[in-house]
Amino acid sequence: MPSYQKRKRADGRVSWIAWVRLKPFKAASRSFPSKEEAREWAERHERELKAHAKRGVRKDLTRLTLKGLTEEYLKDPETTALSSYQWLADYLAWWVNQYGSERVMDWNVLKLREARARLQKGRAPATVNRHLSALRGCWNWGRSAGLVPQEMGWPSRLMLTEPAGRTRFLTASELTRLLECSAAHSPEMHAMIVVALGCGVRQSELMRLTWADVDLDRQRLRVLLSKNGESRSVYLPKAAADALRLLKARKLVAMQVFVDDEGKPIGNNWREHRWRA
Repeated sequence: MPSYQKRKRADGRVSWIAWVRLKPFKAASRSFPSKEEAREWAERHERELKAHAKRGVRKDLTRLTLKGLTEEYLKDPETTALSSYQWLADYLAWWVNQYGSERVMDWNVLKLREARARLQKGRAPATVNRHLSALRGCWNWGRSAGLVPQEMGWPSRLMLTEPAGRTRFLTASELTRLLECSAAHSPEMHAMIVVALGCGVRQSELMRLTWADVDLDRQRLRVLLSKNGESRSVYLPKAAADALRLLKARKLVAMQVFVDDEGKPIGNNWREHRWRA
């Protein structure tokens, strides 16, 4: 049964603290300006916990934070096996930085709309939607894993309308400038751009390449996991092969093609920051 505690502040105002203690869950409490509001929250919270207990949800549900939820999602084997894993981790990092300490039980559509408004500052609608989509996947996984109450479904109509895309090809002078700039920047950026242009591989396919997928002598490139889930082999033009040879000659022994100076796989943030520059 909930309990209540009356407190008088230094300025003379009165507040009420509601406590809900229900095994096997950890005790939860919140402060309210009136006893009526405290009682309303406590009774509703107790009903929710009893319903969760019947469904066999996690005991630490009341204390689970958004950071805790994302960490469990990102270490789940099915999540780590996704080709978009690095993309998910990068976008979820924003949610953790902004709202990581907030409890999952306290989240609602108003907070999500507030977060969306913050995301819109300086970001295109497509980028905002990617952030929302990453958290939506995490949230729905949490519901299936018993970490998020079933009744706390992801709200509809959160996604922004994206403008129609356009197709534009580089002119000869633009292509020349791009290759010159990438060569001046670093062997990594130059190889990424030349291979992408010459082989028509997507960014995700590019970042998953290992040296076992590259045959420099026969000038062939294997893409083991494509967007449609099938593997394919593509021709590796001489310029792309030369860029990869230069990269291989100066790098430490590593399984993946694109790694940093410490031999660690290059992530989306590394690539995106340098590409924009």
